[in-house]
Amino acid sequence: MNPPEWSRPIPGRAVTPEGRTIELDASAAERAALAARFGLVAIDRLAARLEVRRIDGDLIRVTGTVEADLVQTCVVSLDPFPATVRDPVEGLFGEGVPEAVPDEWIDPEADDLPEPIVEGVIDLGELAAQHLSLGLDPHPRKPDAELPQPLIEDQPEGPFAALKGWKGKP
Repeated sequence: MNPPEWSRPIPGRAVTPEGRTIELDASAAERAALAARFGLVAIDRLAARLEVRRIDGDLIRVTGTVEADLVQTCVVSLDPFPATVRDPVEGLFGEGVPEAVPDEWIDPEADDLPEPIVEGVIDLGELAAQHLSLGLDPHPRKPDAELPQPLIEDQPEGPFAALKGWKGKP
């Protein structure tokens, strides 16, 4: 497994019930690597402000926001255009929590289960990067971008439009 592009590990044992605020800024190389990972033209700025707090003994809660100024490709015109992402970050981590089994059925209505703390650390950079990906528009469209001609599905005539002109003709 490759290391994360934006890694900011924090030891789980260093997190207290009083908590603390941690600010992260991605370097140019980290932003370029994440842009490639997420299929973006560029990430001009990437930062996160996270509060890390121990709750209920072995559980650690991470909350905050991730913000990015980036360049996406328009799905209509294929032109690059600037976009901004501001997404909430929320994570729950636990000591001794087993890693999820891929074949397990997970109830989408249930509370989130804690993520395992791997090798004693929580990677705040990777957590923020994952939330950045959730905040990206999956079909980015440049403002005022229009298709040069309507798609077939957009034409209301339907499959019998070619027969419309035959009505009443011998």
